Amino acid sequence: TVSSGAAFARFVVATASSSSKSTSQASVQTVGEASHEAASVGVLAGLLADGADAVREAASSALLALSQSRDGCSTLMEHDGIVDALVAALGDDAAGAAALGCLSTLANLSRLDLGVSAALDAGLMAILCAVVGAKASSPQLYPALQTLWNLANSADGKVAAIDCHALSHLAWHVARGGGDARRLAAGCVMAITVDKQGKFEALDCVAPLCALALSPAVTDDSDPDAPPPDASAVRDAVGAL
Repeated sequence: TVSSGAAFARFVVATASSSSKSTSQASVQTVGEASHEAASVGVLAGLLADGADAVREAASSALLALSQSRDGCSTLMEHDGIVDALVAALGDDAAGAAALGCLSTLANLSRLDLGVSAALDAGLMAILCAVVGAKASSPQLYPALQTLWNLANSADGKVAAIDCHALSHLAWHVARGGGDARRLAAGCVMAITVDKQGKFEALDCVAPLCALALSPAVTDDSDPDAPPPDASAVRDAVGAL
């Protein structure tokens, strides 16, 4: 009902305003549980456009909590416009308070066919390419790469990634990315290059993919402190090649 939705909105605002970390964490969990109601999902989507950073962040965290399960993703997708709201929040500020929660939620939703088509229709690929193209390590980078990979597993997603020149950005992360970025970037390249045009566009990726695929399994004497390459990153590089 409208009244219960309004009450829920006030609860989220109160959660966002809490200065206690433990209280905030417990409240966000409660928000995630309560947001199974369709009306609550609509309220949270609306709060992504709120003027207060703390409110937007709390709303995105609640949506992320719900998206952690497949059933939760299905519940979110039952609300018309949830993907549009998440993408719009990123379009306003892809590095803002709610960005990490929105991107992580979209990474989960894009595991569903409906989520992929809705994200592509909303223009998410251009935003992802902007985040990845920044060539910097940030909390937003990893869910952006995962979402790009999910979208690129579809035929339309491959075309969108090619049109956005994603491959040149991905080549940089395969060569120089830190943490999990190399694996995710290699996986994105692997997905995109299933497309024939993707193969033609991927010339910049060949050298860094070969370097990653041929990385020694253990560190060499020249840099004894360097960690060995991640086995899954090497596997995805080989798959892309």
